[in-house]
Amino acid sequence: MALLKEATINNKDWGLNYFTGTVVQEKKWTETKISGGGQTNGPIPDEIRTKNTRYDQIILKNTDGKERSFEFQEMDIACREGNVVTVIWAIPKGKDKGDYILVYNHQSDNYFWNDDFAFMFLPGLVKLPLIGNSSYWPLVAFLISPFVFMTIIPADWGLLVLVLPFAVYFGVRGWSRGKARKIAAEFLRSDPERLKNTIMDTAKEAA
Repeated sequence: MALLKEATINNKDWGLNYFTGTVVQEKKWTETKISGGGQTNGPIPDEIRTKNTRYDQIILKNTDGKERSFEFQEMDIACREGNVVTVIWAIPKGKDKGDYILVYNHQSDNYFWNDDFAFMFLPGLVKLPLIGNSSYWPLVAFLISPFVFMTIIPADWGLLVLVLPFAVYFGVRGWSRGKARKIAAEFLRSDPERLKNTIMDTAKEAA
């Protein structure tokens, strides 16, 4: 593991680690998970739900002859054998493990990233067990909204007071995630940490 640089992102300190190498093998595949479809208590069967997850695997080789295999979800990385690629993962200060956040193709000059990177920019960023990076704003909205709705919704609409907080929670969560993705894209475009120059300097480490 090699340290690319230390960076402060969203008021948190991160160690950005990397591996740069030449692509010696790459592949893509999609896994489909089907859920539901069982019989409910009523006459209508449960809806069938399908979720597709895209995977990338690339094997990189550096000038020392070391090969490393990396696997990613929902990054849709465009590369081919012979390309020089840098993989970056972010480790929070004081920790020893972190998530893959960026893949950079030196030939195409393109970044590839997913929500593990975007969620580093979440408004109200907190790290939750089992969940990872999250925002506390949806939870705050969920807790406050019942009191707000009780003042504006008639008493005989009480069921709405129970249902609407969940709608508020998912609405605020969607807003915070969308905002995080926009901030992440702008971070890469404006490059306040001069990240690209540092990454480009590692190209000589590829086999």
